[in-house]
Amino acid sequence: TISNYSFSNLIVIYLALYNNRINVIENFAFKGIFQLEYLDLKNNNLKKLNLDYLNQLKYLDLQGNKFESIDEKMFIRLS
Repeated sequence: TISNYSFSNLIVIYLALYNNRINVIENFAFKGIFQLEYLDLKNNNLKKLNLDYLNQLKYLDLQGNKFESIDEKMFIRLS
């Protein structure tokens, strides 16, 4: 589990959390990372995810997870 505000106040552009068997990422786990552009979460055990507040995000890798549903609004800003 990645808890709310786990990465707050960090200056991070690239964050790779792949192959970590992550089951849960709480809704505001990445809240406070204002410059995050690249997030790699592939090959975990995620079933849901909320990233609406990551306004700078350009790349997101979610392959190999177990999502039940994904809100397509989450992909609007990605290139």
